Amino acid sequence: MMTDSENFPEGECSAEDESVGPFTCIEYSTIEECLDILASCDVKSSDYLVKMVIEKMDQLFKIHALALQMPELGSEFEASTKDESFRLLINDLLKGNPEDFELKLPIRTIMGKALIDMEISFWGYLWYTLSATDMEKSASELSISIQNFLSDRIFNKMTAELLLSVCTNYDVEPVTRKEAVKYLLTLWEDTSLRAMRSFAPLMESIWRARSQAKIILGTMMGIREILDLLAHGATPHFLEFLSKNSENQDIIDAFREFIFGATYEELRLKDEIQKKDGVVCKECEDPECTGGIRVDYESPRESTLGIYRFFNKRRLEAVGRQITGLPGPKRTAEEYLLIYFIENKL
Repeated sequence: MMTDSENFPEGECSAEDESVGPFTCIEYSTIEECLDILASCDVKSSDYLVKMVIEKMDQLFKIHALALQMPELGSEFEASTKDESFRLLINDLLKGNPEDFELKLPIRTIMGKALIDMEISFWGYLWYTLSATDMEKSASELSISIQNFLSDRIFNKMTAELLLSVCTNYDVEPVTRKEAVKYLLTLWEDTSLRAMRSFAPLMESIWRARSQAKIILGTMMGIREILDLLAHGATPHFLEFLSKNSENQDIIDAFREFIFGATYEELRLKDEIQKKDGVVCKECEDPECTGGIRVDYESPRESTLGIYRFFNKRRLEAVGRQITGLPGPKRTAEEYLLIYFIENKL
């Protein structure tokens, strides 16, 4: 590495879990490569940006190291075995109130949860440094790698929020809630121990496909869009679930939101246009429906964060309908899918 800062968190790739602190070995190498490029570029602010990246890395390594010092899951309970203490923790969380679920989590689990957000912030900043020095074009492969790493962490965050929703929903079968708690604790715990990636590959395949699929709108039937999702790598279980629940209007409405990139209320307006004109043109679509922003140029970072905005908007709308009883889906398409995956051990 060209940078010689004493603060750069050095580390060797662990053969056991293929990680360096909170990063995978590949991620760590990418950061080194990015710092080399920043250090060699002829831009006034490059030294400052290198310094900031190293400081942020150092902070992540310290927090990760601190998380490793925290007691293991369930150690606060008196139990003869590790498995028994884990079982007691799960039962305690299941009996709790949904409003204070996260307040009962062990410290190391909370730190694992926080690390996901911190790493999202870090990868977003790393992409910004390339952009600020006009290096993202000359280092396009590096920029794409950073964008993919940012997506990985956003997918972890979205998976955790889905699992949390299932855990705290008493309308869901108890056995499914219990499995969701196990998965959620494992996700946050593994994040605090090592670089956890691709925790929910089936869900991630759907999100990646949705971010790449072309939305036509047209007759608003969604057949073209569903086929495009499958063509872009979405798990076939996605179509399998839809076919099994084709008569469930709540599920169909949730998937229409996901497929067309609009909330139930927005889709009702589009349906009126379709009835009047026969088709809905792509220009009718509001970029904010899919997490976009109203600007002339949307950066790869904003586009990647848009995946989360798109998800979170629908999630909040669904929660609002649960509270008010207004028409429309009471869960996101992803939550329905996650429950299906858990129940069928997929």
